Amino acid sequence: MRLLILAIGIFFLNLPSPLVAEGVFELRTYHVAPDKMEPLLIRFREHSLALLSKHGMTHLGYWVPLDADAARVGPLVYVVTHASKNAGRASWGAFSRDPEWHRARDNSEVDGKLVTAFTSVYHVRLPNWVAPENATPAEAKHRVFEFKTFKSSEGGLSKLEACVRSWTSEHFPKHGVHVLDVWRPLDKDKGADTTIVCLLAYRDAEAARAAWRSLEADPTWIESLRTAELMSDQQETGQMTASKLWQPVDFSPLQ
Repeated sequence: MRLLILAIGIFFLNLPSPLVAEGVFELRTYHVAPDKMEPLLIRFREHSLALLSKHGMTHLGYWVPLDADAARVGPLVYVVTHASKNAGRASWGAFSRDPEWHRARDNSEVDGKLVTAFTSVYHVRLPNWVAPENATPAEAKHRVFEFKTFKSSEGGLSKLEACVRSWTSEHFPKHGVHVLDVWRPLDKDKGADTTIVCLLAYRDAEAARAAWRSLEADPTWIESLRTAELMSDQQETGQMTASKLWQPVDFSPLQ
């Protein structure tokens, strides 16, 4: 069995405590048409947020890339929660039929569509997972966040779960990687049988880089990866270093 690790991204947030939402976490990624990021944000700010709430969705956070140039082109990523996947589908169905949404969409797209494509992945929290005590350091005000994805081969999820529980309770806290939540995708075609997603936090971007440099220099961490068959002859530990940075938009609940 081989485990693969992918970095989805880092996010700037101001999160006072570990996530407490229950149900399912829907991570949506919007690919934005050229020169349409600001109109899209305006539409969310003035229309979409209220309409999503109206139809039973709870907002967790909205982010664009930290890099100034990338922030103008996207993507826009956000997380909303639902009581269940079926509840989420029902909410989106009601939203899509709402005349208020039709008016907001049509008025904002007189000069062309704002979103060229999007993806949606529903997640649930890892069963019986509890955040470590250091998940929210008291001194943290504006922090850097990352969604880090771990993948196993088919049939290896139980071993991956055991590894992630060990990493998130022992290795990560030891090196300043604050673990806020751990999720699994709901759908098989999205990785339900192979994938676990960790929401990680750091004091700032440099702290994120320092934390992974520290981890990668820790012999016990390296050995745990070898035990889990995480690395191959071609994969260096440096590939696991936190990568893309994100920042919250002004209307994001998580700042």
